[in-house]
Formats: sequence, C-alpha cells, structure tokens
Amino acid sequence: MKKSYLQTLEILLNLLIEWRNIRMMIFLHSKQKSMIAKEQNQIDEVLTQLYRDARYDILRMLKGAAKSMLRLMQPSDFENAYLSITKEQGEDLKCLIEENNIKNIIEFGTSFGISTLFLARGVMETEGHIITTELLESKAQKAIENFSKAGVADLIEVRIGDALKTLKDHTDPIDLLLLDGWKDLYLPLFKWNPIFMKTHLFMLIMPRWQRVKHS
Repeated sequence: MKKSYLQTLEILLNLLIEWRNIRMMIFLHSKQKSMIAKEQNQIDEVLTQLYRDARYDILRMLKGAAKSMLRLMQPSDFENAYLSITKEQGEDLKCLIEENNIKNIIEFGTSFGISTLFLARGVMETEGHIITTELLESKAQKAIENFSKAGVADLIEVRIGDALKTLKDHTDPIDLLLLDGWKDLYLPLFKWNPIFMKTHLFMLIMPRWQRVKHS
C-alpha cells in the first residue's frame, strides 16, 4: 500500500516537472518570437527609409552612366546610386531562406545594404549568418551604419574591397550565394575559388529574378 502510494506520488511529481518544462519551453518560444517580431519591425523601419532615399535612383544612375561615355564603365561611377532590389524581390529572398532553412549566405555586392537586410530578416528565423562584400568603401561604411540601425550587425560580416580578394580564401560551405555586384566579376569569382561551384543554391540579380539551382 505504502509502496503503491509512493509510486503514484513519483508519477505525479514527474508529470508536474514535465508540465513545468513544457510551460517554460512555450514561454521561451513566445518570448523569442516576440523579440524577432520587434527586430523585424526595426529592420522594416530602416528599409522604409532606404527606399525613400532611393526614389530618385534613376537620376543617379543616369549621372553615373554619363561618366562612361568616353571610357569603360566603372563601379565608382555609381558610388551614390542604390541599385537596389525591389521590395517584392526582397520578400522572395526572405521566404526562400526560411522555406529552405538556409543558414550560410554570401552576398556579392552590398551597396547600401537593402538586399542584405532582407537576407537578415530570413536568417533571423533560421539562426544563420551572412558574409557580404562591397568594393566601394563609402558604400560599405554606409551599409554598416544601416545594419547597426536595424539591429542586425551581429548577423552580418562586411568585407570591403575586391571580392576576388576578400572571398578568395573562403572555404566554409555556402547554402546561398547572391550575385548582385559588378557582373564582369562573376565568372572570375567562380574560377578563383572552386568552393563557389559547390554552392547549394545561387541567385543572379538581373532585370528580373533568375533562380538557378546548382547541384
């Protein structure tokens, strides 16, 4: 009788501990979701400001293109141009990351950080990390400021300079390679570092999305 009572008490105690653990897990999950939602809103505020600043980007692009009428076009011609993806493209990126549980991302062409912020929105959900590279230091520094304002600087490593040098020795696995930089450097980038040929998924930013799976 006494043994049966103790066994019942032990079972009830174990159930109580399990219930407490479940409640704790629910609380922590809810708290994490709340924090992510707050951080997502912070990112959205920065994106709104950046898109507002980029409204007249076509004029900056025309001004940059005019400089190359008598010579080859150079990245520095577009130092003040955002050359950003659209909001729809950004949302597609975020969904792609979440749906495929993408964690390790390399972006070629940071500019002022708009596309990188959409990447950050995705890796916040997958607990991933981003390496982004920008040739022009002035743009890179502004992007770093934007990442700090958005509260995602800890998710993003910015490498400044020629991507053929900044990414040359990269050896870690890549889940997503986003090509949104100077188009003439795409092929040399793959030739210089074979790791990029092993990327699970890479995307080219062109006049429209072109998704290319690479196995």
